[in-house]
This record gives sequence, C-alpha cells and structure tokens, in this order.
Amino acid sequence: MDTTNRIISKSKDMPLLSVIVPAYNVEKYINACIDSILSDTYPNKEIIVVDDGSTDQTTQLLHAYSNLGKIKLIEKENGGLSDARNTGIKNAIGQYITFIDSDDAIGENALLKNMSILIENPDIDILQYPILYFWTSDHEISYKKNKDKIINNSQEIAKLLITECISSSSCDKIYRKSLFNTVQFPTGQLYEDMYTQPALFKQAHKIYLSNQGEYKYRFREGSILNHKPSSKIIFDRLAARLQLISFGIQSGVESHRIHKMLIKSYTETASDFKYLTDKEQNNIYRLFNNIHGIRKVDCFRNLLLGKYGYSTFRMCLLHNRHNVATIFQHLLQSQ
Repeated sequence: MDTTNRIISKSKDMPLLSVIVPAYNVEKYINACIDSILSDTYPNKEIIVVDDGSTDQTTQLLHAYSNLGKIKLIEKENGGLSDARNTGIKNAIGQYITFIDSDDAIGENALLKNMSILIENPDIDILQYPILYFWTSDHEISYKKNKDKIINNSQEIAKLLITECISSSSCDKIYRKSLFNTVQFPTGQLYEDMYTQPALFKQAHKIYLSNQGEYKYRFREGSILNHKPSSKIIFDRLAARLQLISFGIQSGVESHRIHKMLIKSYTETASDFKYLTDKEQNNIYRLFNNIHGIRKVDCFRNLLLGKYGYSTFRMCLLHNRHNVATIFQHLLQSQ
C-alpha cells in the first residue's frame, strides 16, 4: 500500500489538515500560491483563505477558486496578518493546521510527504519542514534543510528555538490544532511569528524536524526587512526576540546560549538606536531590564541593574553601536 492510500485509510472521515492562507493585495502571487496547494495530492485537506480587505484584484481572483468549491473563502475588513490568521484558526476543523502566506508557495507534495509522517507518528505536536528562500526574480538564495529528527525534551526544544535550528517562522510548520486553544497571534504587532513560537513550543511534548518537501518563501518589495526601521519595527522585533530569551531562561537553556541571543538582540537594537527618541531609548532599556529571569544571567546583571545601568547601556548602544558584539563578548569573558 503506497503512502497516499495509507493516509486515506487512516483519515478518510475528516479533513485532517487545515491550510490557512491570509491574503492582502497579492494579485501578482495568489494564483501561484493557491495552485501549489491544490496540486498537492494529500487528499484530506481544507484550504481556508482569509481575504483581509484587499483593494486590488485579489478578491476577484479568490472568488474564481471559491465558486468552484476549491477553497473556503472568508472576507473581512483589514485587520493585519495576525488577525487574519486568528480568523482562519477559528474556522478550521482539521486536527492539524499549517499556514502559507499568500505570496509564497509550497513544493511538490510537501503536505502529502509531511502529513504521512504525522499520521504514522500521532504523538508529534509540531513538525518543521525545509524552507527555500528566493527573490521575486525566482533567483534562489538559500535552502534551509533539516535532518530527520524527533525531539521530546523540553530543554532541547527551547535550545533549538533559541539557536534558530528551529526557525521563528510559522509557515514551515504543521501544528496540532489544539495548541492554539490558548494561543493567538498578537494583533497589530510585527514579528508576530517569532513572538508566538515560545507559547506554542512550550506546550509541545514532541516535535519533528523533517527533511521532506519544501516551503518556498518569497522576498519581495514591501517586506519590513526592506524598510528604514520605524520605532514600531524596532520595538516589536525586540519584544519578540525577548520572548524567545525569556522562554530559554525559563526552560533552563545553558547560559552561554542565552548570552549569545542577548548579544544578538543588543546588536540588532544598536544598529537602529539612533532613530529613537530619548524616551523611546529609555523604554528599550526597560524592555531588556524586565526580561523574566534576567537577574540570573550574570554577565548582564551589572550592566542592566547596577547603579549606572541605564547610562552604560545607552552609551554602548548609541556611541559604540558598531562594536556592541565585541563589548559584550568582553563582558562574558570577564565574568
């Protein structure tokens, strides 16, 4: 019996996988996205497309699929990516959920290959599969492939997330739907994927890193990565990064790995610190200072909590922004 027949025999009574696609003004890409999902031969799936108030031809293109019964289309006022995903989750009836952004696509039978793993291993809570990064020109720039691996230790899961062996993206994963019973994507917040992952992985007892299939992530104009950083981008990125750090501390990840993530957060912030007002810079300091468990991270205690903590912090970021990593590496060695 081949893989597809095994899957059908075990899950023919319900659409086991809910594929959620938030869509907003993606008339150039939406057909390629939907067609890549429809061409996947995994039989027990529902495709939920949430049109988040598109003002171009996206809505009309989606109606063509909906009228043929190929997708479940939900139209709503614009509320942002997180709100659209949350709407999709509320309407999903599968046991598993995956997210595909509407300007991306999936490789041949990516869902079939990875759902077969989950059906053969029903105790897996989250599966991550390979991700291919490419520019709009279709020039491939990076391919992040996993080695097949099962992880069932909470500290190891946190370590892989902290060290980015598990990506912060929500789109290269298949989740058990029940993980979202108490978790939502934060509405109105950027870097929502990175912010949400700790709450999901904290619940996961077993995860699987798969080398099957691929998620095709498209870089294009309009990405927050291509903009001069606003204070919102800086704060939301930092808040998401600190969620990961706090998760790592609570999970008992080794201190040297926490240190490296803190250094990365400092360095990212340093490059943008000059764009912030004095009040915003002070709020950045407060964000770092309020990390749950930061008092246990010795090398940063004096810097953040000492008598001259804020002054030292501000000087490092504002005046030594190109040397922040070196400064903190020196702090690590001096402990």
